[in-house]
Amino acid sequence: MAVFRTVMVSSTARDLPKHREQVEHACLARHALPLMMEHLPATSADAKRVSAEMVDRCDVYVGVFGHRYGFVPSDGEISVTELEYLRAVERGIPRLIFVMADEHPITAGDVEKGVGAPRLEALKSRLLAEQCVRFFDSPAALRAEVLNALASLDEAAPTPTPARSDLSISSLGSAWRVRPLNGHPLLDSPLGPVHGGGARVSFTLAHNGQGYQPIHLHVLTLELLEHRSGVDPALQYRIDGAAIVGAGVARPHVFSIALRGEQVGPARWAGDAAPAASSNLLDTEPPRVLAFKPRGDDIEELQGTITARIAGWYRLRFAFHYSVAGDDRCQHSDELRIYAQGQ
Repeated sequence: MAVFRTVMVSSTARDLPKHREQVEHACLARHALPLMMEHLPATSADAKRVSAEMVDRCDVYVGVFGHRYGFVPSDGEISVTELEYLRAVERGIPRLIFVMADEHPITAGDVEKGVGAPRLEALKSRLLAEQCVRFFDSPAALRAEVLNALASLDEAAPTPTPARSDLSISSLGSAWRVRPLNGHPLLDSPLGPVHGGGARVSFTLAHNGQGYQPIHLHVLTLELLEHRSGVDPALQYRIDGAAIVGAGVARPHVFSIALRGEQVGPARWAGDAAPAASSNLLDTEPPRVLAFKPRGDDIEELQGTITARIAGWYRLRFAFHYSVAGDDRCQHSDELRIYAQGQ
C-alpha cells in the first residue's frame, strides 16, 4: 500500500477539467489526498494567498501543463500556476511534472494568445531543464502517468514504520519526582544529590500522541548500576524520628521496593498480599500490563517507595520495556542515588 500523503494538483483549470479529474482519481488510487482548487477566489490577492497555502500544506506537487499560461494577478506578471510551481521549488518537496504532448487533440480556445504565450514557453523550457518531465496525449494517459510517478515515489521513499508512536515517560529530573523519605535528608555528594535511606519516586506514563499504534508496557524493573557496601563518614546523617509517618501514598499503582546490598527485592503493591514474582515490578497475579491507546486519555501515574535496608551507596535507574505494534522497545529513567547508614 502506498504511503499516505497530500498532493497539490496544480494546473490551469478552465481548459483541463477532465485532466484534473483523472489526476484526482490517480491520487486516490495511491491512497493520497489531492488538494485541488477548481475555482480561484474573486481577488488576485486571495488567489495568490490561497494557492501558496495549499502548496505549503502538501507533501508532493503535481504540475499539469497544457497550452494556457493561466490567471495572472493584477499586481504581477507571473501566473498563479507558475507561482505554485515556484513555491514548490522553494519548499524543496517532490515535484511531478506532466506536459501535454503535441499529439494531444486541442481546440483553438485552449491555446494561449498574447503576452501569456511567450511566458508559457519560457516556463515549459524551465520545466524541461529542471525536472524529469512526462508527456501525455489524453486524460487517460495522464492518469496512468500520475499513477506510475506516485508509485515510483513510494518505492524510493523509506518504508513507513510505526516509529512515531512511542511511550512518553516523565523525567526524574524534577525534585518533586524524586523526594526524600519522611524524616530522611537529601545529602550532597561530588556526584550530586543523594537521598538518605531511600526515596519516593513517581512517573507519569502516556502515549506520545503521535501515530496510530497502541503501546503496551509489560516489564518495569529497578536496575542496580552500582553498590558500595559499608558506612561513608562523609554521608552520615541524622533521622528526624518525629517526621517518620510511613511510606507510600494510597493511590493505584503504588509500589514499594527494598534494597539489600546487591539484591533488589521484589516489588510489593498496595493492596496485594504477595510481592511480584520476579524483578519485574509488573509480574504479579494477575499480571500488570499497562496499555496506552493512540490519541486516548490513558495516563498512568506510577508512585513508589525505595528503601535501603543494608548500609551502603546505591546507584539505580528504572527500565521500562514495552511494545509498539509488535516492536519491542526500552527506555531508562534518570539515575538516582541512595545512601543508607544501616539500621
